[in-house]
Order: sequence, then structure tokens, then C-alpha cells
Amino acid sequence: MKLFTVDRAQTLNEGLTISLTKEDPHNIKLWGVENLLDEESLKKHIQRLYPEGMSNHGWYYLNQRHTFGTYPNFTHHIHIITEANVEHVRQAYFSSFTSRFQSLFACGSIQDALKLRTQFKSEDSPIFELETNFFRKLDMNWLFFGTQNITSPYLAHQYWEGKESLNPFWEYCVELPVTIGQRVA
Repeated sequence: MKLFTVDRAQTLNEGLTISLTKEDPHNIKLWGVENLLDEESLKKHIQRLYPEGMSNHGWYYLNQRHTFGTYPNFTHHIHIITEANVEHVRQAYFSSFTSRFQSLFACGSIQDALKLRTQFKSEDSPIFELETNFFRKLDMNWLFFGTQNITSPYLAHQYWEGKESLNPFWEYCVELPVTIGQRVA
């Protein structure tokens, strides 16, 4: 199937094969916790969870700090916490599905890719086509943390079950490896 991916990181080129990697391409520091765990323990845990490696998306979201600052002035990055929640629900209830941390994301039409580019305020990001039959079609509107602890796993279940929201925006979680096709925008 022909799909379209928005290159928000602006790292793709025609003919490039995107694969899982066992090394963090972003070189994000892993933060230990004094008297509890160290960086090496976290590295081993990542290898245990994702022995095949992860995508750039996975490395970024798994390793990013979701809070910055010090008490009581924390800044929370909810999108990072949301990704962790969605992944934990997948591991617990949908373990046969490919992880978002091991996927490339695409749209089903150039029109949807253009909408996504606008939604993420990345109008200068190139759009590439790709061909694959290895994907899962899911409504990205469920990728929301919600307002209560019970809401976030409910939303993640809706996402992984492939449910359609009232105003769906379909994304295709593409299994890797995949080769990037021609640039179309």
C-alpha cells in the first residue's frame, strides 16, 4: 500500500532504508536515581524490552525526561508521558502488535499528510511516499493522556483496539525496516 510520511525531523532521503537500531541516535542521557539505579541498569533494561532495537521515535520518547525543573516548579511534557502509557498498555494487552517505539508513522493520503504537517506546525517538513503492506491503521485521536489516571489507559485501549473516534485521524504504524520513496511535497 502507498503511504505518506511527514519528515518532521528532516532526516529522510529518497531510497533511505529505515531500520531498528540498538543505539540511541539522539544520545539522550539516561538519568539514574541515587541509591536506586544507575545508567547501566537502564541500558540493560532497554535491551531486555527491545532486543531488536527501536526506531528514532522510540529512542526519543523512551529516553526523554518528562519533567523539568525542581519541586514545586515542574514542567510536565504530557506527550512523553502519553507515549509511555500507550506503550505500557500495548505490552500488557496487545503484545503481539508492533510497538510505536519500533515504528515509522505515515498517513493514507497526501491530503492527510498535509493536514498533519499543519497540525504539528511543521509546514516546512518534507513529505515522502513509501510502499508497505506491514502496518497497523489506528486513530491517533486516542493518543491523549486525559484528565484522570483511569482515562489514559482507556484511551490507549481504544487506540490499540483500532476503534474509531468521533472525528478520526488515521495513522499507519509501519513496521520496520521500510524504504523511503520519492519526495512528494
